Parts: sequence; structure tokens; C-alpha cells
Amino acid sequence: MAIGPPTGWIALAAIPVAAVLGATLRRVRGSPLLTRMRPHAALGLTALAVGCVHAMWSMRALAAADGRGVWLGSAALLAFVVQGFVGASLWDPGAYRGALRRWHAAVFWSLLLLALGHVVFAAPYFQGMTGAS
Repeated sequence: MAIGPPTGWIALAAIPVAAVLGATLRRVRGSPLLTRMRPHAALGLTALAVGCVHAMWSMRALAAADGRGVWLGSAALLAFVVQGFVGASLWDPGAYRGALRRWHAAVFWSLLLLALGHVVFAAPYFQGMTGAS
């Protein structure tokens, strides 16, 4: 059984789910913000781990993959790591949290677009449409 493709789809699905969860939990009242955001952080870091597993297990198919998809996937993985660091930095109190939240949102959109581009150029379903072999 191939582990690479399913882990990629799981990581891709977790990106917007984690974002919606984070936005929802920020608006809920009743407990401290950091306590409420734990599920968002856990899902985000789990998605990062699953994305890393996807990258490692997909290396076997690298020779046959479209170069554009590989580069977009590599950039998406880098954005995933940056997103994890920025998100972890938000756990510390400070005046810089507003700027970090804006960075967290910007990296989210970049990550999502890079991951979707990776799917378009690397997933077998779309290779016929993009002219990739």
C-alpha cells in the first residue's frame, strides 16, 4: 500500500480545517485563549508531521514526477515548517502577537496556494490536464 498519496491528501485537508478551527476557537469565550487554541495547534502540528511523512514517502516517485509539482511541494513543505514556527511563537505573550497573527494568516494562504499548486502538477489525476507526463 502506498503511503505517500494518502498522507498528502490528509495534510492538504488538514490545512483549511485547522484554519477554520482556529478562527472558531478564537471567538469562543469562557476559557483562556491559549487553552482554547490547543486543538488548533495540535491539528496544525499533526498536519505538519503528516506532510513530512508524505514528503519522505513520496521520494521514490520523484524521478517520474513533474518538476513544477516537486518545486511547489518543496515550497509548501517549507511554508508548513514556517507556519509551525510562527504558530508556536504565538504561544508567548508580547506586543508582537498582532504582527505574528498577520504573518500566520499570510503564511497560511501561501501554504494553501502552494499545496494546491503541488496537487495540480503532481497528482496523477491532474497530470493529463497540465501536460505533465
